[in-house]
Amino acid sequence: MKKIFLLSLASFYLLTVAAQSAGDYRSVGSGSWSDPLKWERFNGSTWISPAPSGPSYVDGLITVRSGHTIAIDNSVTLDQTIVEAGSTISLTSTLSIANGVGDDIIVGGIFTFISGQIGGAGTMNVTGSMDWRSGFVSSNIIMAAGSHSSKSTSGVATISGNGSLNNNGELIWSDGNFSMQDGTFNNNATGQLIATGNNSLGGVAGSVVFNNAGSFTKQTGTGITTLTTGGTNTGSINVNEGTISSTSNYENSGSINIAAGKTFLINGGTFKLNNGTNITGQGNFQHVAGNLGITADAATPANVSNFLFTSGVVGGAGTLLVNGGMDWRSGSC
Repeated sequence: MKKIFLLSLASFYLLTVAAQSAGDYRSVGSGSWSDPLKWERFNGSTWISPAPSGPSYVDGLITVRSGHTIAIDNSVTLDQTIVEAGSTISLTSTLSIANGVGDDIIVGGIFTFISGQIGGAGTMNVTGSMDWRSGFVSSNIIMAAGSHSSKSTSGVATISGNGSLNNNGELIWSDGNFSMQDGTFNNNATGQLIATGNNSLGGVAGSVVFNNAGSFTKQTGTGITTLTTGGTNTGSINVNEGTISSTSNYENSGSINIAAGKTFLINGGTFKLNNGTNITGQGNFQHVAGNLGITADAATPANVSNFLFTSGVVGGAGTLLVNGGMDWRSGSC
């Protein structure tokens, strides 16, 4: 029995060592990313602490361990980085994500994006949570199904330089604006974008796109949430409170649900109602400015419950079926 026990211990040791590679880093406490005292480095046989320096993309696997909070307060390039559940990283500087072999950065814990910028050809996968307070993204960020993220302060969150934000989880948008300069925001099929304030998601320059294939809900806030970007809705848009206003070119082939006393407002650009459009609820689908383009064919017309036509132009070769009431005050067809 003694020999078997010793053999088992030896096997466990070998498996543990084999799981690490020379050059791997892991955190030993909370503090600055660049502080070697907060890290230990594997030399091929044992962990050495303190590490010779803070880790970067030229090193092996980097792990921020549960219970530790690490601040990226100086510029760094990362790859093969894991932020464990129960740990936190924050950013106030420049983070470049290298596009190496395998996963680039996986955040299973919390990522607090206070300020600064994220760039590089790599991808950050958030399976835990992200709080984006302000700053620029020109890389690719994916919020996984089951993740819980937020935009919680008045700062501007900017997607630029062909970067993308891809939401597959829950994103609570309570304050501040989303801005895009050659950027894309995809709220995918499992994504839930929930607005609880009166802010804007808009384009500043270049190609700017907001695609909604999941659910986009204005949950609270009696004012206006404004979309000033192009894109498509193939999922559901829900106006449970206040007003959602579209002021740019947008295409709809999904559902728009408007609660009683609430409004979905067309206030500029060209808003197209394609096949699959279904606008329901006791609230108003209101056209104030710009063009409303009807492209849905007669066999599958665009359906709207209550149409308030205040001004602007309604055109297109398609069919619009008003199931409830229509109040035509001004404008042309």
